[in-house]
Amino acid sequence: ISPALQLQFSAVSAQHLRDGGTALGLAQYDTGRYALEGLASSDGGLLGFRGIYNFGGDAEASAPANVTDGNGSERERIYGRFSTGGEIYYGTLNKSGGVSLGARFATLPAHKGTPLCATLTLNPLMGNIAASYAVVAGKHCSLATRMEFNIFSYESGWAVGMELWRKPFRRPVLDNDEVKL
Repeated sequence: ISPALQLQFSAVSAQHLRDGGTALGLAQYDTGRYALEGLASSDGGLLGFRGIYNFGGDAEASAPANVTDGNGSERERIYGRFSTGGEIYYGTLNKSGGVSLGARFATLPAHKGTPLCATLTLNPLMGNIAASYAVVAGKHCSLATRMEFNIFSYESGWAVGMELWRKPFRRPVLDNDEVKL
């Protein structure tokens, strides 16, 4: 409809689905600084609304990569974006709803230091709290950790992960190498 507004409608028809199919309508409005989204689904009669607001980083017109301290010398600051958002939803057929809140900090590509991302999500109705942290530890390695906790049941979980990328294998070609067929 416009560069910031998008409407989408999806439908699936299949005999194995309840009522023979489902339909989903979605409206999104994204300005870069903030985004809003509403949805309606025939599956469970779900109605939802969510939004996100971005602070700093590329959401601002110009953000300096360095900060001058009290002595007049420059020091690098973490160049990133802080985002916060939430969602609320309600199932009209099963008469249940939910709310969740979240915050995220991620460095931007222009940041010259170590890339990192940290998140915190809260679901107060279900009692869930989750936090994660990920960092690029080297040229071919990323590390991440995630902790989840439920305040109503004291159920918790902790996960640690590592991702390794294989370096490309290249065999140097020498001038005196002969190609044999």
